[in-house]
Amino acid sequence: MKSVIYITSEPAGAKLWVNGTEIGQQTPLILHDLGVGSYTVQVRKEGHEPGEVKLNLGVSEFRPVVVKLKKAGT
Repeated sequence: MKSVIYITSEPAGAKLWVNGTEIGQQTPLILHDLGVGSYTVQVRKEGHEPGEVKLNLGVSEFRPVVVKLKKAGT
């Protein structure tokens, strides 16, 4: 049974990396068919500092994640 992560960012439209691999889509988005294990989610948007969240997923979890990005230089 696979797990799901729903990822959104403030502001929206940020690029997404999971475990160091670029996903090629922007937030908000749903990542599905994820197996049990540890995940590092990085969110990056031009003009903002990058954000990072580390998750441990179990069996059949639905995990909503909101990453609030700070403007660069603030």
